[in-house]
Amino acid sequence: MRYVTVWTRVLAVVAVLDLLLALVMYRPLNVIIALMCASAVSAVIIAACRQDQPHVVPLDWSQIREDSALLACLLVGLPAAVQISPGATIIMILVAVGTAPPLVARARSLAARITRWPGDASTDSATDPDVPVRSADRVSRLLELGPTPERVASLDTATLCLAWRRSFLMLAAASTPAERSVVADLRQVYLDELNKRYPSSVATWLASFPSPGSGPDGYLPRREGR
Repeated sequence: MRYVTVWTRVLAVVAVLDLLLALVMYRPLNVIIALMCASAVSAVIIAACRQDQPHVVPLDWSQIREDSALLACLLVGLPAAVQISPGATIIMILVAVGTAPPLVARARSLAARITRWPGDASTDSATDPDVPVRSADRVSRLLELGPTPERVASLDTATLCLAWRRSFLMLAAASTPAERSVVADLRQVYLDELNKRYPSSVATWLASFPSPGSGPDGYLPRREGR
């Protein structure tokens, strides 16, 4: 089971307990109205945030509804939790934020960079030590031939993920709007192919607010993420 799934389920349990606590301490009708309002506002905010992500896939409204309901339960139940134990509530919030998948992913990425030896081939942010060298050769060959959707579709998943990460370096190196536009189109081709193969995994990866230079490798099925 993936970390993001475990984290979400634990948070869901906490949210349900918070909501039950609010129903016990306050008038149920008021709690339900507050829950509906909070869900609507949360859904709008979440949808707006995800729509603003670069190269985002079409919005998954079922996932947005689940996330907004979870957030609404937490917000509505928060006053009741604070009223019972402010200290414990603050600790719970800090733990939830500190263990959030986006922060954990960034921390793991930073730790991986720090622990690499200088001069090692793996220090290149466009390469991954778990990806065979031949994948890098395939990416170079693809760029030489021209990364058409048909050629991109012929790549194995590991090579496709590597190509996606390398394209970020290409985007950073682009010096003119025309060059950036070309690389952006290239990244869209890569992302479209990844989303075509693993729509739910890519959606989960994008929902974690990944760093621009990262890839969806850790969110793909184990046999495909390598």
